[in-house]
Amino acid sequence: MYRSLFVPLLLLLPLLGFAHGDMQHMQEGQQAAANPAALAAGAAFDNQGRLWIASAHDNYIWLRHSDDYGKTLSTPVKVNQQPEPIFVSAEISPKVAVGPDGTIYVTWSVLPKADPPHWWKINVRFARSTDDGKHFSKPVTINDDRGRYTHSYDALAVDHNGRVYIAWLDARNNKAAAAANQSYRGLSVYYTWSDDDGQSFASNHKLADHSCECCRIALSPTPNGQMAAFYRMVYSGQIRDHAFSILRTQGQPKQPERATFSNWHITACPEHGPGLAIGNDGIRHGVWFEASNGPAIWYGQLQPGQPPARKLKVAGPGASHADIAVHDKTVWLTWNQVSDTGYKLKLRVSHDSGKHFAQERVIASASGAVDSPQLMLNDGHAYVAWNTAAGFRLVAVQPQRDATLVSLTMDDIPNLLATPKQGKRVVEFWALYCVYCEPNLSALAKLEQAYPERMRLVTVATDGMAQRETIMARLQHMHMATYPARAYASTNPARMNYRIAKNWGGTLPFTVVIDANGSRHDYLGKLTTAQLKQIAPD
Repeated sequence: MYRSLFVPLLLLLPLLGFAHGDMQHMQEGQQAAANPAALAAGAAFDNQGRLWIASAHDNYIWLRHSDDYGKTLSTPVKVNQQPEPIFVSAEISPKVAVGPDGTIYVTWSVLPKADPPHWWKINVRFARSTDDGKHFSKPVTINDDRGRYTHSYDALAVDHNGRVYIAWLDARNNKAAAAANQSYRGLSVYYTWSDDDGQSFASNHKLADHSCECCRIALSPTPNGQMAAFYRMVYSGQIRDHAFSILRTQGQPKQPERATFSNWHITACPEHGPGLAIGNDGIRHGVWFEASNGPAIWYGQLQPGQPPARKLKVAGPGASHADIAVHDKTVWLTWNQVSDTGYKLKLRVSHDSGKHFAQERVIASASGAVDSPQLMLNDGHAYVAWNTAAGFRLVAVQPQRDATLVSLTMDDIPNLLATPKQGKRVVEFWALYCVYCEPNLSALAKLEQAYPERMRLVTVATDGMAQRETIMARLQHMHMATYPARAYASTNPARMNYRIAKNWGGTLPFTVVIDANGSRHDYLGKLTTAQLKQIAPD
């Protein structure tokens, strides 16, 4: 999924009390225990790093934001001014996405009251804000079919050019077949789009027949400017595998291409949709659940029309609702793992575009109820939004890499020293012979651990790549091998030194701090306590 702009999730967001801190989390837990529907919400980062959260409560959709990574939340704003019978489930929740220009988009599901009641007459609703979430447009219904059957499990995405996409599961073709006394497997996938920032939408387009009835749809933009979908199908014989499609805005959609081949035969509702993240290199990273040989979560690189490449069993029994994100060559996988004692939030990471994954690790735990974890990206950093009975948590994914060392060339220096989009990048130049370098590295590592959202440490060894094994052994000894590590590629360090800082001269240790505001500060020698305080993010 394109997590820097949109992320559907089930958050725990109280709307009975608006206090912050410990009282806020206590109220969240009390509300979740009393009303599971209070867990339903969606979140997304905007281009400025602000976290937006849309949640459902008391027949309203509410929007809040956070400028401190979920630690405190703003006063909620109503998205729909008139109450509506909002419908939520494990994979039906409000969604929020933010366009490149800051326009905020929200979708949700409603179950209109009827006489006689029609339990699955669900419609997809939409509203937008063009004033930073202060006010919202009058909600509109997205599905142009108003039949008394379901239109739900909506997915919302915005591409790099600002085009808004909405996809959902739709029963219109199933009902039409039934009326004609014909059989029809599952539901259909429909979609629409807007080219004017959500002011209007194209007519509904059918993407696929015979989708699963109860599994979320995953959307992700492609490098060439299209939007892709990954979703569970019901193939002949009640086989529930997944398909891949492009949401075309010109001409008719092509037939969906089968993307997984587990041959899971079951007539049931898994309510366990897949995840999709397409890298800038075009690799389609997918994650999905199936139980043909016992419940399992799988990773694979989708090759529509044939089995996935690099298929990997990520987790087995007790694992659920995995999500995925990608940035450059780094791929993150996260999921819930349940046991008799509670839940653990687990993570696996690859730094070579999914060729190899590090062993799973626990990044958070909870003794009470939890909801689906959602991976989000902000300025290349990964975060997991995780909702527990004790409160909403935004877990920053700490850097953890296999022991790798990347060469630094003259051409790489501008990127190394470029201004970050947010926070601070700290580049520490060191060498094997330098007795003052290890204390600097240790102190800066502790500083990054204290400010994981606002500081990124990069180590650069000036010894050169010829000393690769010795450099990595030293970093491992210092417990620094999980941080981004570089070493001079040049055999002429003086030229490299001059390119990095004309007035440096090569004395070590040397610390360069680049702030998102464009400022740069250089520190020569062992860092003092006062200097470390200066380096620490505000």
